[in-house]
Amino acid sequence: MKNVVLKLFSHKWRMVKTAAVMLLCLSNLGLTFAQETLLLGSFLKDKKSKNYTYRKDIFGNTEIVDERFQTIGKIKKNIFGDDVLEDERGQIVLKLRKDIFGNTILEDGSGQQVAKYSKDIFGNTVVESSTNNVIRKHRKDIFGNDVVEDGKGNTIATFKTDIFGNKVVEDGKGEVIKKYKKDIFGNDIIEGRNGEVEMVRKKDIFGDTIVEDGKGNRIGKFKKDIFGNDVVEDGSGRIIRVYKTDIFGNKIVEDGSGKQIGTYKTDIFGNKVFEAN
Repeated sequence: MKNVVLKLFSHKWRMVKTAAVMLLCLSNLGLTFAQETLLLGSFLKDKKSKNYTYRKDIFGNTEIVDERFQTIGKIKKNIFGDDVLEDERGQIVLKLRKDIFGNTILEDGSGQQVAKYSKDIFGNTVVESSTNNVIRKHRKDIFGNDVVEDGKGNTIATFKTDIFGNKVVEDGKGEVIKKYKKDIFGNDIIEGRNGEVEMVRKKDIFGDTIVEDGKGNRIGKFKKDIFGNDVVEDGSGRIIRVYKTDIFGNKIVEDGSGKQIGTYKTDIFGNKVFEAN
């Protein structure tokens, strides 16, 4: 089972390769890429509450609950096996289904197609708009690199590995715009279009993880305190997050002043939930 990552951008289609803001776990899709559209984030942004808990009801549906424990949304399967997102009134706002050809169709609450994900005869992933126009294609080239094309077949980006084992992102002209590599000390380096260092992740003499910008300025530090808690510091050494484990095995999240922000825990049904304070 793979997660479909759906993220809302400002009316532009973009490729999602890594973690996005929100993960809407909908089974049996097997999609590596997804386009911006109606997603969980766009549904939640119109709600008054800023704190949400995800839990399972007695039927196995995922409920989205605000700080007053009022259900404001629900992710479930309908009688046809389609994945649907409902609002607090039980009205469908998003549905993912398969058509008779096995393509994945994304629909809004009125049943109108928002997008379609399919495979062409070469096994490439094709993204079509509501009018069935191809707007993105994701394919492998003869070297096994991941290539993203627009609806006209123009290459937008290529993800590849160079002869040194570095991960490289190229634009449509074949120019490197990002490179992910390790230096001779084993530090993780991110370089920009002109080879300039944009970010470095390394270990200090204490084994703590340090993140620096291209000029060597520290922008973050990840370490453990004397109690074994995970601590996140900003560039000035100020603690901004502390992750503690209580006697029940729950992960407590605090800000730099020691104020509890929320708790990651397992409910009575075995589900992992986050409860915000």
